[in-house]
Amino acid sequence: MRLVKEKNKGALQVDEIDKARFWSKVDVRLTNSAEKSCWEWQGRKHKGYGQFQLNGRCHYAPRVSWAIFNGDPGEMRVLHKCDNPPCVNPYHLFLGNSKDNVDDCLQKGRFHRGA
Repeated sequence: MRLVKEKNKGALQVDEIDKARFWSKVDVRLTNSAEKSCWEWQGRKHKGYGQFQLNGRCHYAPRVSWAIFNGDPGEMRVLHKCDNPPCVNPYHLFLGNSKDNVDDCLQKGRFHRGA
């Protein structure tokens, strides 16, 4: 199965059947506020990030979640506020470019340089 890179050419569109299939693979833990809890992907993962098969291609689950709630992220990256790779809670996601991703890592002390 080929994982689609962030810069895929086709628009990420999710129909109602695929939405149901997607949410069947998510552990949605509702608390007082949907914004607080991570909704963890229970399906297949690659380097901790969920993978979802859509239209014959494999997409990162956070991108699909973003597309369901906000529309196709295009060439932007979908980043996590919560720093939890399996999380697909749309309240925990935001768009950014590669520089934003590195800046976010540095700001949160997660960037490790090789020796």
